[in-house]
Amino acid sequence: MDKQEFFAYHIVTKKKMNIGQIIHFDKNQTNILFHFFFEREHLNSSGEDSMQILKEHYTNEELHINNENAKVVMNYMDQTIRAVRETIVEMVRLQEFPEYPSRLSCLYAAKSYEDGIPFSQKIEQARGYWKGNVNNELPELLINGKIEVVEIIDDFSTIHI
Repeated sequence: MDKQEFFAYHIVTKKKMNIGQIIHFDKNQTNILFHFFFEREHLNSSGEDSMQILKEHYTNEELHINNENAKVVMNYMDQTIRAVRETIVEMVRLQEFPEYPSRLSCLYAAKSYEDGIPFSQKIEQARGYWKGNVNNELPELLINGKIEVVEIIDDFSTIHI
Protein backbone atom coordinates (compact mmCIF):
# COMPACT_ATOMS: atom_id res chain seq x y z
CA MET A 1 0.00 0.00 0.00
CA ASP A 2 1.31 3.47 -0.88
CA LYS A 3 2.26 5.82 1.90
CA GLN A 4 -0.44 8.48 2.19
CA GLU A 5 -0.08 11.91 3.75
CA PHE A 6 -2.94 14.25 4.53
CA PHE A 7 -4.04 16.73 7.17
CA ALA A 8 -6.85 15.97 9.62
CA TYR A 9 -8.11 17.59 12.81
CA HIS A 10 -8.25 15.92 16.23
CA ILE A 11 -10.07 17.39 19.22
CA VAL A 12 -7.76 16.79 22.18
CA THR A 13 -9.84 16.13 25.28
CA LYS A 14 -7.63 13.95 27.46
CA LYS A 15 -3.89 14.33 26.92
CA LYS A 16 -2.24 17.55 25.81
CA MET A 17 -0.34 17.31 22.51
CA ASN A 18 2.76 19.14 21.34
CA ILE A 19 3.81 20.34 17.90
CA GLY A 20 6.15 17.78 16.37
CA GLN A 21 4.82 15.00 18.60
CA ILE A 22 4.67 11.63 16.84
CA ILE A 23 1.78 9.30 17.62
CA HIS A 24 2.16 5.83 16.18
CA PHE A 25 -0.84 3.53 15.99
CA ASP A 26 0.05 0.08 14.74
CA LYS A 27 -1.37 -3.35 15.47
CA ASN A 28 0.09 -3.34 19.00
CA GLN A 29 -0.84 0.23 19.97
CA THR A 30 -4.17 0.85 21.69
CA ASN A 31 -6.07 4.07 22.32
CA ILE A 32 -8.15 5.49 25.18
CA LEU A 33 -11.27 3.75 23.89
CA PHE A 34 -9.54 0.39 24.26
CA HIS A 35 -8.44 1.22 27.80
CA PHE A 36 -11.96 2.41 28.67
CA PHE A 37 -13.56 -0.84 27.55
CA PHE A 38 -10.98 -3.48 28.38
CA GLU A 39 -8.53 -2.30 31.03
CA ARG A 40 -10.51 -0.35 33.63
CA GLU A 41 -10.89 -1.96 37.03
CA HIS A 42 -13.91 -1.42 39.24
CA LEU A 43 -13.05 -2.01 42.89
CA ASN A 44 -14.76 -1.29 46.19
CA SER A 45 -12.98 0.34 49.14
CA SER A 46 -11.77 -3.12 50.23
CA GLY A 47 -10.12 -3.74 46.86
CA GLU A 48 -12.68 -6.33 45.74
CA ASP A 49 -13.73 -6.48 42.09
CA SER A 50 -17.23 -7.33 40.86
CA MET A 51 -16.70 -11.08 40.70
CA GLN A 52 -15.29 -11.18 44.24
CA ILE A 53 -18.22 -9.08 45.48
CA LEU A 54 -20.77 -11.36 43.86
CA LYS A 55 -19.09 -14.54 45.14
CA GLU A 56 -18.70 -13.18 48.68
CA HIS A 57 -22.26 -11.90 49.01
CA TYR A 58 -24.19 -14.71 47.34
CA THR A 59 -25.35 -16.99 50.14
CA ASN A 60 -28.29 -19.34 50.50
CA GLU A 61 -29.32 -18.58 46.91
CA GLU A 62 -29.65 -14.86 47.71
CA LEU A 63 -27.51 -11.87 46.89
CA HIS A 64 -27.14 -9.13 49.50
CA ILE A 65 -24.84 -6.21 48.69
CA ASN A 66 -24.56 -2.70 50.06
CA ASN A 67 -24.76 0.50 47.98
CA GLU A 68 -21.00 0.75 47.44
CA ASN A 69 -20.79 -2.81 46.13
CA ALA A 70 -23.92 -2.38 44.02
CA LYS A 71 -22.34 0.63 42.32
CA VAL A 72 -19.14 -1.32 41.60
CA VAL A 73 -21.11 -4.23 40.12
CA MET A 74 -23.36 -1.93 38.04
CA ASN A 75 -20.35 0.00 36.67
CA TYR A 76 -18.71 -3.29 35.73
CA MET A 77 -21.90 -4.49 34.01
CA ASP A 78 -22.20 -1.22 32.07
CA GLN A 79 -18.58 -1.41 30.95
CA THR A 80 -18.98 -5.07 29.97
CA ILE A 81 -22.08 -4.39 27.86
CA ARG A 82 -20.28 -1.57 26.04
CA ALA A 83 -17.21 -3.77 25.56
CA VAL A 84 -19.35 -6.51 24.00
CA ARG A 85 -20.92 -3.98 21.58
CA GLU A 86 -17.48 -2.62 20.65
CA THR A 87 -16.17 -6.17 20.16
CA ILE A 88 -19.03 -6.89 17.74
CA VAL A 89 -18.20 -3.70 15.79
CA GLU A 90 -14.56 -4.81 15.67
CA MET A 91 -15.49 -8.33 14.49
CA VAL A 92 -17.54 -6.90 11.61
CA ARG A 93 -14.65 -4.58 10.70
CA LEU A 94 -12.16 -7.46 10.65
CA GLN A 95 -14.41 -9.67 8.52
CA GLU A 96 -15.93 -7.15 6.12
CA PHE A 97 -13.74 -4.02 6.22
CA PRO A 98 -10.21 -5.17 7.12
CA GLU A 99 -8.66 -2.23 5.25
CA TYR A 100 -10.18 0.24 7.78
CA PRO A 101 -8.37 1.13 11.03
CA SER A 102 -9.62 -0.39 14.26
CA ARG A 103 -11.63 1.96 16.50
CA LEU A 104 -9.55 0.54 19.36
CA SER A 105 -6.18 1.38 17.82
CA CYS A 106 -6.42 4.72 16.06
CA LEU A 107 -6.66 8.46 16.50
CA TYR A 108 -10.14 9.95 16.12
CA ALA A 109 -10.05 12.97 13.81
CA ALA A 110 -12.18 15.04 11.46
CA LYS A 111 -11.56 15.82 7.79
CA SER A 112 -11.74 19.57 8.37
CA TYR A 113 -11.61 22.04 11.25
CA GLU A 114 -15.32 22.72 10.70
CA ASP A 115 -16.12 19.00 11.03
CA GLY A 116 -14.24 18.98 14.33
CA ILE A 117 -16.14 21.88 15.90
CA PRO A 118 -19.25 19.81 16.77
CA PHE A 119 -17.09 17.58 18.96
CA SER A 120 -16.25 20.49 21.24
CA GLN A 121 -19.69 22.14 21.07
CA LYS A 122 -21.97 19.14 21.54
CA ILE A 123 -20.98 17.53 24.82
CA GLU A 124 -24.63 17.33 25.90
CA GLN A 125 -25.51 15.68 22.61
CA ALA A 126 -22.69 13.18 23.22
CA ARG A 127 -24.16 12.39 26.64
CA GLY A 128 -27.51 11.81 24.94
CA TYR A 129 -25.80 9.47 22.51
CA TRP A 130 -24.48 7.32 25.35
CA LYS A 131 -27.92 7.31 26.95
CA GLY A 132 -29.33 5.73 23.80
CA ASN A 133 -30.14 8.71 21.56
CA VAL A 134 -29.10 7.33 18.16
CA ASN A 135 -29.85 10.55 16.22
CA ASN A 136 -26.48 12.02 17.22
CA GLU A 137 -24.19 12.13 14.19
CA LEU A 138 -20.70 13.54 14.69
CA PRO A 139 -18.54 13.01 11.61
CA GLU A 140 -15.46 11.00 12.54
CA LEU A 141 -12.36 9.87 10.74
CA LEU A 142 -10.28 7.01 12.19
CA ILE A 143 -6.54 7.26 11.57
CA ASN A 144 -3.79 4.76 12.30
CA GLY A 145 -0.12 4.51 11.35
CA LYS A 146 2.41 7.27 12.00
CA ILE A 147 0.76 10.57 12.96
CA GLU A 148 2.60 13.86 13.48
CA VAL A 149 1.09 16.84 15.31
CA VAL A 150 1.87 19.79 13.00
CA GLU A 151 -0.37 22.50 14.43
CA ILE A 152 -2.49 23.12 17.52
CA ILE A 153 -5.42 25.41 16.73
CA ASP A 154 -7.43 25.15 19.96
CA ASP A 155 -6.75 23.17 23.13
CA PHE A 156 -9.76 21.48 24.73
CA SER A 157 -7.70 19.25 27.03
CA THR A 158 -8.73 21.30 30.08
CA ILE A 159 -12.45 20.57 29.56
CA HIS A 160 -13.59 17.85 31.93
CA ILE A 161 -16.02 15.54 30.20
